[in-house]
This record gives sequence, structure tokens and C-alpha cells, in this order.
Amino acid sequence: MKLLKKADQTLLTVLLTVALTILFCLILWFFLESQIDLMQKGYINGIAKNNEYIVNQVKAKITNEAGSEQEVIDIVKAAQNTGTRYWMLFSSEGALFERNADVTGVVAGMNFEELEKYYLRNGGDGAGPLIDLIQAGEFFSADVVKDVTAGNELISAGFVTVDGRTYCVATSILESYLFSSAKVGERIMLLRILFLAMSALLICLVTYLASARRRVLLQLQGLRDELKEKNLLVLEQNGDGTQNGEDPSYNPVSSTDPLTGLYSNAFFETVLHKLSKRGVSQIGAIVVRMSNYYEISTSMGADYADQALIRAAAIIKSHADPKDLSARIKAQEFALIKLESTDKLTLQTAKKIFHDLREIDSDARYVAGFAFKDEVFAIDNVMESALASTKKI
Repeated sequence: MKLLKKADQTLLTVLLTVALTILFCLILWFFLESQIDLMQKGYINGIAKNNEYIVNQVKAKITNEAGSEQEVIDIVKAAQNTGTRYWMLFSSEGALFERNADVTGVVAGMNFEELEKYYLRNGGDGAGPLIDLIQAGEFFSADVVKDVTAGNELISAGFVTVDGRTYCVATSILESYLFSSAKVGERIMLLRILFLAMSALLICLVTYLASARRRVLLQLQGLRDELKEKNLLVLEQNGDGTQNGEDPSYNPVSSTDPLTGLYSNAFFETVLHKLSKRGVSQIGAIVVRMSNYYEISTSMGADYADQALIRAAAIIKSHADPKDLSARIKAQEFALIKLESTDKLTLQTAKKIFHDLREIDSDARYVAGFAFKDEVFAIDNVMESALASTKKI
């Protein structure tokens, strides 16, 4: 249950880390959009200055050359008119000219209320404020949508008085043309794509690193639990015999083999049984047997044979990790169980042990084998596989 809670905590940490990373990217995205908006407004303001200069030129021409309303209209009609820029002329009563003869035929004579409704029918946005600016009689530049099919327009207007009447002279240019001609839209799109790609890469990287850290933490927790279980078993085996309601006269088998200092077979079997019930996987097993133990005991004495066993046990113990379980399972046989191991790691450890055993200067001969199992309940058959693979080293 404790491990499950630990797993839940680490999973929550991963999710929180990823969520914070996504939130960070969203904040950066909003900041990027605000900067793009400021950049676009700055660019439009620069164009507006140019628009105002052009309007002032037409105003000057009207002031110098026009003496009647028709002459004012003629000058505005003759002003430079392209597919992206056009001119408009308004009196204090309403529209006099817009864009070309076709559009003028529709809007000419409309008062401002009718003109606003006309723009709204075309999907316009901001037509009301535009009419208010025209009627206010002061120089202005405004971002307006008069026709949804054309999109945003930058309209700059000035006012001129001819023969006692005030006229509003305005020019409009499509913002889509401005952005496309300066390739502003392309650069903004490229910037957004680059940002999204970098954000996706950052989120994936953080997710991978957080998940990898979670796996490491869970593995370390598992190893700590394995070591704790081994320590508890040692305490039970070396205790006063009163654990679990046992009679005080009960004398448990020692967890340590008195000759070699490795775990005893009884303790080894107890640990394997407990690990088997937990269904552990990724288990490596290495077995070593002194094949001529009894011959040496008879010919050279029991002390000599025991010394050979002690040297072999020392070699096995020197290559065991703290989480490994090394034991003397028979009079002349040893076993090393590697927890949370891999096929490669088991092979490397076996090779080191076998090499060192071959280097011992004694009459002892050894046979050994090893196996690795990564499926659930591997510990039930990994020892059998290791024993079956023994051969002379």
C-alpha cells in the first residue's frame, strides 16, 4: 500500500510538472501575441503617417484649385486610385464620392445614417465610430471594416473648406495588402510555427525527464523495500524467538552461514518465498558449486576444504551489490540472486565471478551457471534454470 501511495505521489508530480510547463508555454504564447499585436499596430501607425501625407497633398490641391463642389469631386476622382487604395469624399450632409463610378452611384446622396446602415449590411465593423469621426470634423486615421469581403482598411481623412462648405477627404488602403507586401504575415506565421514547435519539444522533453525520474524513484523505492524486507528477515531470524507469538523456547535457524558469512540456506529460502509471493520480476541468478569438495575433504582435510569454500564465498560476496542476495545453499554450493537486474548485468557479474574463481591457486574445482528471467514470478524458476546451466569453469 505504501508503494502504491508513493507511485501516486510520483505520478502526481509528473502531471504537475507537465501542467506547469504547459502553463508556462501558454503564458509565453500570450506574451508573443501581445508583442505581435504591438508590432502590427506600430507598422500600421507608420503607414498612417504616409496616408496622412497623401491626404494633405490632395487637400492642398483642392485648396489651391477648387472653387466649387463639383471641382472638389473632380480632384478627388482624379487622385491616385489603385486596387488596394481608393478615395472618398463627404460633405456635412453625407457621401459624395467613393472608390469609383459604380460604388458612387450607390452611396452618393446617402446621409450618414443611411451610409452607416449600408456599411453594416456589407458586414462592416466600426462603421458607427467612423461616421462619428467624419462628423467631428477633425483629422483622423482609423482601422475599420466597411466590407467583410475586403477586410480591415486603414482610413485616413482630412478636412478642407471650399466656398464656405467643409468637405472630408479620405483615403483607404487594405491592411491585407500592407502585410502581404511587407511579408509581415509570413514572418508572423513563421514565428508562431517556430514557437509552437519549440513549445511542443519542451513539453515532450519535460514529460520524458519527469517520467524517467519517476521510474528511477519507483525503482529506488522498490530496492529500499527489498532491502528492508531482507533486514526484517534478518532481525526475525536473529531475534529472541518470541516474534509472531512463538514460544520462547523456539530456536530459529540463523540467517548467516557461520563458515562463510553469507546468508544461510534457511534464510535464503525464506526470502525467496516472500519475494515469490510479491511476484517480483527482472531476476538474475548465479550458482557456484565446488565439484570436488568431498574429495578434498578426504584427501587434504576438512580445514583445507573449508578454506577453499571461504575464498569462493569471499569472491561471490565481492561482486554482489547491496541489493543482491548471496547465500550458501548447500555444503559445497553457493547462490547469488540479483534483484532488479538485467540480462547484461547478470552476465557481467557471472563472468567476473567465474574469472576470479579460476585464478584461485588451490586444488578446488568449480562448476557454475547463471540465468536471467524478466517475467512475473521469475524467481520461481530462475534458480532451476541457473542450476541446469552449470558447467566446468
